[in-house]
Amino acid sequence: MYSGLIKLNKILLILLVGIAVSSSLGAFAYSSFLDSNNKRFELESKHKQLQENYEILNSSYGTLATEYQTLNTTYIGLNETYFDLSANFTALHENYVSLSNSYNGLNTNYAEIRGKYDSLDQNYVETKNKYSSLNQTYYTLFNNYETLNQSYLTLQTQYSFLNILCSQLTANYTALNTTYNILNQKYNDLEKLINQPLDYVLVPTWDEVEQWLTLDKTDEIAYNSSSFLCGDFSIMLIQHAKEQHWRMLLAIIEFDYYSENPTGTQNHHGNNAHAFVSIFTTEGIVYIEPQTDYTWYLYNPGDPQTHVEFTDWEFVDFGQEWFGNIFVQYYNRMGANVESIGQGSVSIEVGLPH
Repeated sequence: MYSGLIKLNKILLILLVGIAVSSSLGAFAYSSFLDSNNKRFELESKHKQLQENYEILNSSYGTLATEYQTLNTTYIGLNETYFDLSANFTALHENYVSLSNSYNGLNTNYAEIRGKYDSLDQNYVETKNKYSSLNQTYYTLFNNYETLNQSYLTLQTQYSFLNILCSQLTANYTALNTTYNILNQKYNDLEKLINQPLDYVLVPTWDEVEQWLTLDKTDEIAYNSSSFLCGDFSIMLIQHAKEQHWRMLLAIIEFDYYSENPTGTQNHHGNNAHAFVSIFTTEGIVYIEPQTDYTWYLYNPGDPQTHVEFTDWEFVDFGQEWFGNIFVQYYNRMGANVESIGQGSVSIEVGLPH
């Protein structure tokens, strides 16, 4: 601060010397050029101007001196502050060195962490890309799941319905299987009856035969001259009877109507033929017309309790229920042992219960 004040005094001294020199030069010029009024006035004007400048400078000097005192006071305070700050600076510098060392250590750690960060950032980018891909896959799978779930619900509903239907079908199957087993057994029995001889034969009553005929459906078949004749009716009824273990036998006659042969002329064959069925009942042999379920038997005059069979070359009067009065030219029954009945004396009895 004192150094600054000395410099200021030197500056002011120099200025005063300059001013004095200027005044001397002005006086010298005035004495030298006394004869020139213009130069004199000019010098006087300059002198006056210099004088005014001096006064201004002198006034400024006072102001600067005052400011100098203020600045000096401030300087003293700042100097004291400087010592305090210097002490603080030393402490701060020590802290700075410590912090600088820490910074260098941290900077080294930062470089390592930065490397790890860059690696992690790269992994993050890759993971993010994978996540985006997985997210897209997730939404695709989610949409597929919704579709499949809807299909599952539909299928579950259908399954429930089908399960109920399956239960019903299982019950129906069980019933049908039971029915099948029964029918299969009946079929096997029937096949055995049709294709094999009877294991045993039951002999029914005439009433039992007539009751069974009401249940049998053979008579409901329509006669057809080209496909289903009297022999077909007879064979079918015989097969049906085997289910009852009854042995029905096929019977055939060839005959002439009375109008065709009123004298009973004997021939090897008749003009007409017919097939029907016979069965031995507890009452004796009974004949059956399969197309109508009509039954009858033959007996000798005076002996209606004894059933007899047809014989060749005999007149038989059936009445209006069947053929009327006919002359039998030929008769045959499976396994027949025909016993002759009296010439022209045969009668017919309709199959009524006895």
